[in-house]
Amino acid sequence: MAIERRLLWRIAAFMALFTLVSAADEFLGPHIIREPQNTTFNVDSSQQSTYLDCEAQGTPKPKYYWQKDSQNLTFTDDVFLSGGRLTINDPNRNTHAGWYQCFASNDVGTVMSQPAYLAFAYVNSFPFEARTDYEMTEDEGGCIDCEIPDFAPGVTVQWFYKGAPLISSSATRTTFDGRLCFASIMGNNEGLYNCAVTNIVQSGGGTQQLSKPFYVEVNGNSRPDTSSPPTRAVDVEDRTVLLGESVSLECYFFGNSVPNLRWSRTGGTIPSKAQTNKNNQELIIPDVELDDAGEYECSASNDILDDVKISGRITVKVPPQWLTELEDVSADIYDEATLECAAESPDGVTYEWYRNTELLTSRDRHTFSNNQQTLRITDLDRTDTAIYQCVAKNDFGAAYSTGQLTVRAIAPTFHIPLPTNQPAPRDGSVIIKCQPDAAPKPTIEWYHGEEKLATGGRYTIMEDGNLQITDVNDDDGGSYKCVATNTEGTAESVGSLAIKDGTSIQEHPEEKVITVGTDYTLRCSATTDEVFELAYFWMKGETQIDVVDDPHYEMDEGNLIIKDVQLTHAGLYTCVAQTTVDRAETSAMINVKGPPGPPAGVRVEITSTSNDVNALVSWMPGADHYSEIIYYKIESRTEYMPEWKEERDTIPATVQEVRLNGVSPWSTYEFRVTAMNDLGYGEPSEPSEPVTTPQKSPTKAPENVRGCCGGVGNLKIEWDALHMEDWNAPELLYIVAWQRADSDSDDFDEYTTIGEGTTHHLVTGVPAYTMYSVKVRATNAEGMGPFSPPAEVYSFQELPEAVPTNVKGSSKSGSSIRVSWTGIDANSFQGVLGGYKVKYWPSSETIDVAQVHRSEGSATATDITGLTFGMDYKFVVVAYNGDNENGPDSSEGSAATLKSPPLAVPGGLKVSPDGKNGLSVSWKAIKVGSTEEPLQGYKVLYWKEGQFEKDAEVKTINNPSTVKTVLSGLTNKETYLVKVRGYSKGGDGPVQDTPAKLNLESVQQGASRDGSGGGGASTLSVSFAFLFALSLLSLLYQPL
Repeated sequence: MAIERRLLWRIAAFMALFTLVSAADEFLGPHIIREPQNTTFNVDSSQQSTYLDCEAQGTPKPKYYWQKDSQNLTFTDDVFLSGGRLTINDPNRNTHAGWYQCFASNDVGTVMSQPAYLAFAYVNSFPFEARTDYEMTEDEGGCIDCEIPDFAPGVTVQWFYKGAPLISSSATRTTFDGRLCFASIMGNNEGLYNCAVTNIVQSGGGTQQLSKPFYVEVNGNSRPDTSSPPTRAVDVEDRTVLLGESVSLECYFFGNSVPNLRWSRTGGTIPSKAQTNKNNQELIIPDVELDDAGEYECSASNDILDDVKISGRITVKVPPQWLTELEDVSADIYDEATLECAAESPDGVTYEWYRNTELLTSRDRHTFSNNQQTLRITDLDRTDTAIYQCVAKNDFGAAYSTGQLTVRAIAPTFHIPLPTNQPAPRDGSVIIKCQPDAAPKPTIEWYHGEEKLATGGRYTIMEDGNLQITDVNDDDGGSYKCVATNTEGTAESVGSLAIKDGTSIQEHPEEKVITVGTDYTLRCSATTDEVFELAYFWMKGETQIDVVDDPHYEMDEGNLIIKDVQLTHAGLYTCVAQTTVDRAETSAMINVKGPPGPPAGVRVEITSTSNDVNALVSWMPGADHYSEIIYYKIESRTEYMPEWKEERDTIPATVQEVRLNGVSPWSTYEFRVTAMNDLGYGEPSEPSEPVTTPQKSPTKAPENVRGCCGGVGNLKIEWDALHMEDWNAPELLYIVAWQRADSDSDDFDEYTTIGEGTTHHLVTGVPAYTMYSVKVRATNAEGMGPFSPPAEVYSFQELPEAVPTNVKGSSKSGSSIRVSWTGIDANSFQGVLGGYKVKYWPSSETIDVAQVHRSEGSATATDITGLTFGMDYKFVVVAYNGDNENGPDSSEGSAATLKSPPLAVPGGLKVSPDGKNGLSVSWKAIKVGSTEEPLQGYKVLYWKEGQFEKDAEVKTINNPSTVKTVLSGLTNKETYLVKVRGYSKGGDGPVQDTPAKLNLESVQQGASRDGSGGGGASTLSVSFAFLFALSLLSLLYQPL
């Protein structure tokens, strides 16, 4: 009994020790999570205290102390701590202003916060003495000074004139330093002025200080011309600002008239986020970025002078920004540890390191490198456990980063013991893990039963202390012991191995040639001991196949399915059957039959004769992909024709060299070759090296030679420019030749164009409307090309001089009128009568706004559509010739459009059967208003389902009082759709959005449909439903 009690005490003591060691590992040094912030206390506020916040995390809970101006603070009733918060009662700017820093400490170490400044906001009173008055000259600029008393950190200034607040305008400006400036003072500006200043820090309220009033006297100006150009009143001062802050620039000019101000940026644009006040006197840029730095310019302009400029520069400075912050690090005793931090700033960065808030410098075991961004501590001991801080600094700020170094010194302990009866595959390999928790790293010894093991033969004691056994046999079963020893102690753990059957492949995949586009299954199966969980995966080459995301692969147990096989799927496939302790694998080569691979080594040799340029293209065959190559094709491209163009196809497979005749001179060519087998064309070869063909004279004549516009006595000849591919050499020009078509001579007049882009030539002094024979040829640096076939071209026609007569108009509808006239004699001029044009315009306008309606040919009447309802129009008619040139205007005619067609849609549209082949259609009458023509009747549109509404048949009802009709002669068993519209002389009105619908096959059911297109029940259907309901009710109420 006593032995059992002692055993229990030992177990309890061990557990307590284990708990203590574990808890020590969980110690966390203090880390600041809330930094104190710069604070400004308003001395005029009603608040009686201020505070600076500081909070740190850590285990155990940290304790706090503070320093002011690097001296430890003594706490009193007025200066005290609550957690990490420092509270100051009755703050005094002489006693309490300064730099404050928070320190948090626990058993691991001490950390310091970033410094924070406590400032005081105040505005002193204005002097009691009276202010001196000002004298200013009318029509000249000037400023009056507020004479602001001492203040911190800033004030706003409000000016008063005769006791009323002054509103800022383009004529006045309250400057950043509090002055009131006048662009040009006026006589009515004379009077009493005073200013009020208020601290910009308004927390807790504040006091406004008001100056003594003073008088501004405005004297008359003796200059005869009182106007003046813009003159600088306020400089645009250079400003230095920190990244992320806001910056404001001010600008103001004297001048009469008052100058207009405009901001710009030298060498760039003003940031889109920038703002100006309403008079452009201030430019404000919020959240400043590095790109916002630069020179900003303010320009002033008035009636006397434009663009008077002043400028100032914004400089952006950047405090250090962290790239890499410190991290908590654990390291074993006697080992080494590395702490790293890195910050950036275009203004440079220096680094300081602190250990428990004490400045660290290089010493025996502590060394710095990489511009002091890296701290390396060697031969660690327990005293190195501490809080470390890296401080990155420059002239514009500092950044603090904190990390904890924990030095571990632990006697070996087996939290994870060796496994008992760990399965090991016969003929395979096994690793027995030995994982003691220890610091420093322990030495490891292994025993199999009583036999001590060493690395050699089938045994390997690995770097991490684990034991690996290969070629496992039955003798390897039994007990194993791992012994771990370091400077702090020794521990051991015992486990055992159980020998089991290993994994063995039973079904192997077959080597195969498969065709592109098909599916194929690679088979694989294996066996293993039942204690092991067997899993499969496949490799292609050295890469594991992703059967989840790759749509071409799918697994079915151990089998691999390749779907929609592509050429890229060829390769060595390996099936891996794997358990937690061993694996077996088997491989098969898969080849893919598909279109040929790209030919290789495409070479080109250019040859030239006096008449032709040839290209000799040669190549080497590519892979046939298990299907014999049948043909090749050759393609080319040039700088002028960048798309590939086929040059030759169905080249026999036995041919690997082809001469291409007639390639384009003066071009840079690339060629490529593609092979074809019974599965189609494969990928093309890589393009050949570029080759340039020699220059030749043009071989192609310009096309589409034609006549064009001009004037009487002109022959204008046009043609299509040669594509650059057909130039054959530089310095391309055109030669134009022409003669009268009725000439018996073989001589043509010729003209050589100037400029390669010219594609027309104007011949003057020729008779009107006379046929000419015209041809064009190209010439270049190498010579002349062929002429185009002669084209028949007429010279410009005469203008018609006759005027259409008897011009009349009449109303046709609400949106159209009809215009008629007596035409001119087509033989009255040298040319062809092209037709007539009607120029028309509203009678309330002039002919300058006229639109033109064209009537081709000899017709002498036309309809003009798309007009406005109920409007009077004027018009004239002109004849035009075959060159679309107009003759003189006729006398004016006039006509009016009718009022609008009906605007309402007939409502209540219903359809019902009328015999086997008819429909009865009814609707509600519509009314027309004063802007509409009188209603003449209705039009019923009807068409079969499946046809288009535009092809509907129309039945016209010529009586506006009739609201019902029958459509007869319809086809039984067809579905009809029906719409109805009103009409008048003004035209057709609108129809329903949705047609009424009825299937004549349902005549026996008496179906009717309304305009909703839904299914309004017929009278017969309603009656049947009513009778059915009554019958059902009678049955329900019969006694049982």
